[in-house]
Amino acid sequence: MPSLEEAPLVSSRTLEVDEGSLNQSTRPTLVKVLQRSWSHIGWLCISLATICCAIGLSSVASRRQLQQLRATAVRMDEKAAVLPVPDLFCFTVMGVPAREQGLLLSQKSKQKGLFECPDWAVFASTKIPPCSHVIEGLQTQVPSGGQWNTALNTPVFAAIWKKVLELPEFKAHAWTVKLDPDTVFLPARLESFLPKNAAPTFLVNCNEGLHGPIEVVSKAAVENVQWETCGNIQQEDLWLQSCLFRSGALPRPAFPGMLLEKGCVPRIQASCGTANVAFHPKKTFPEWWSCWLQAFAFPQPGWTGEVRNTRCEPGAGGDTILGQAEPFSKSMSPADCQRACERVQACEAVIVLESQDPTPCQMRTNLELSKCVAASGYSVWAKPLPTTTTASAATTVASTTTTTTAVSRVPRIAPNQASTISSPSNTSNATAKSKDDLRQDLGTWQEWGSLNCFHTFASEPIAVSSYVAENLEDCLSECVEHSDCDAVVYAVDNKRCWLRQNLDIDKCTVSDRYRILVRPHRNSRRTEKSV
Repeated sequence: MPSLEEAPLVSSRTLEVDEGSLNQSTRPTLVKVLQRSWSHIGWLCISLATICCAIGLSSVASRRQLQQLRATAVRMDEKAAVLPVPDLFCFTVMGVPAREQGLLLSQKSKQKGLFECPDWAVFASTKIPPCSHVIEGLQTQVPSGGQWNTALNTPVFAAIWKKVLELPEFKAHAWTVKLDPDTVFLPARLESFLPKNAAPTFLVNCNEGLHGPIEVVSKAAVENVQWETCGNIQQEDLWLQSCLFRSGALPRPAFPGMLLEKGCVPRIQASCGTANVAFHPKKTFPEWWSCWLQAFAFPQPGWTGEVRNTRCEPGAGGDTILGQAEPFSKSMSPADCQRACERVQACEAVIVLESQDPTPCQMRTNLELSKCVAASGYSVWAKPLPTTTTASAATTVASTTTTTTAVSRVPRIAPNQASTISSPSNTSNATAKSKDDLRQDLGTWQEWGSLNCFHTFASEPIAVSSYVAENLEDCLSECVEHSDCDAVVYAVDNKRCWLRQNLDIDKCTVSDRYRILVRPHRNSRRTEKSV
């Protein structure tokens, strides 16, 4: 039997003969041609059958992979419920509805990506879902050009940014995020990249500068821009970077952890199973959601936030494990590396290459993060501490004792993770009201129920960024420490606490995600509470 390469293919022209035009002399010739072609057609059919079989097996494998991804959905929803989202206003532009409308609608239906932000906007030239703001005459179809043959879209976004500055939603949040519709975005991961001060700042997401798939800019930086001084630059991302530099905004490096795309370091088209904030481009519905599921599966539940640009080696913060290969694997997904560590009792941490999937996987024991060394591109992830859980309330004390002992054995908390869950100021109950007093005073705080006071400029942030409060009383206590705090917005699902001023209840919208409480003796621009 000849191989696939040896079997000659038959041109369709061989059989394109008008039977009515055949005479006696041409018929025998046609018969000979068909006879010679028949064997070729036979081999072609066999070859096509082989290819179809391979495609079928590949399709089965793809379906199995999709089923595995879907099987994690419930666990991922539980994980998402406790992840804090920074104080963001996010927006995108829907350019070609035929390509981008379905992608955005699917994200909106699951409240993921752009729609996971506390406030969001979708700009378009016509009012079709999920467009929230129409800009008449907006021409989103632009030519490509320049060194990288990218869209020459500065006029489009010059009009968009002008509109953004007018929006109450923009004014109500500390950070603004511009996204491409085909960017997979996990906003909770952005927290560790954001500075704690309110200086005019923007995040540099690529080794080559600011790239357009995701642009993160502080509100102060946007407000300082003198748009007429940006220069004649045709690519929107380079134009915005010029605007920010010329206005004195501070660039803050955020690569490679910020954005994973082929145009930036590490210049690989990796899978999405990494800790990046954003992945680009994912232009189809299956691509976008498959990427999101892969990304959200990492890290494994309970794993401490990563320590970037760090390695722990024997004699420098971590030992290899007796009986385990070094590296444990030369190529595996970061999530599989963590799962493998969970199966090895002595393993306390793993080291992976940041923004790479697959990655080499190294296991470590006797972890001491303070002794680990700087190593560009590497990340250390600490394994969850063992805990004892009990179903009976009678054994709660014993369970707590066991957990405390485990925590004191090895401190496995990354410095950047600790900074993201702490209060913005080191308040003390000696100088502020005690939690017991605050609990008694809850009745004097005016609660307005389930409202969203981010939209329509219903409130303004104070200088302190949002943070995770252990409970509502901690959130209230922090507000008392700041004279300009008039109210708190408390997210029920992830315990995120926002301190707000100039609250206007009439402009709030209904949302069961937030609780709004007005500080005693402060006005909310309404004399009486609505029924």
